[in-house]
Amino acid sequence: MTKLLMCPTPSGLLRSAVWMVVLSLTVLLIGCSQSGPRKASGKLDTPGHHVLRGMDAVEQGRWNAAAQEFELALELNAEHSPALAGKALVQAHRSNEDGRTSVKQAELKEQARDNLEAALSAAESSRDRFAVRVTAIRVETTLKNNEDWLEESQDHAESAISAVRTIVFSGDCLPGGFGIQPRC
Repeated sequence: MTKLLMCPTPSGLLRSAVWMVVLSLTVLLIGCSQSGPRKASGKLDTPGHHVLRGMDAVEQGRWNAAAQEFELALELNAEHSPALAGKALVQAHRSNEDGRTSVKQAELKEQARDNLEAALSAAESSRDRFAVRVTAIRVETTLKNNEDWLEESQDHAESAISAVRTIVFSGDCLPGGFGIQPRC
């Protein structure tokens, strides 16, 4: 019996090596994978607060700061529709910056469109629909990537007005940070 422990057979070594590789890969994959959304680190670490700060940065022309705030919001909730819309706005703006290759411009425009579509699909509440539609107007007017951009902007405006009516008639407050002052 002690002889077996001291001198393993070649098949035993191979089996042990295979198990070590499988165990190592499992530990590596578990360690590198994300286990869901990031946990909030304080009272102001919320998707809504990050979107508000991101929109303030947009208004000040601080596009990198805005992008960072929208990313922080999406780390907390990957389907937060106002954050997706804000990210689309940043990408639309960046697609028009000087020095971009036509390939990079097209890539950013496609990403902006994809994020805007995701935001429109994810918006569940009237407040979120309002925020996304107002931001969508800005995305459309920034991209102007087809002949129908004005009509699409008007459609977003009509949908935003509809969302405002729902908010007002429900007695809720209008959200701020999207080019309007909050009102109750």
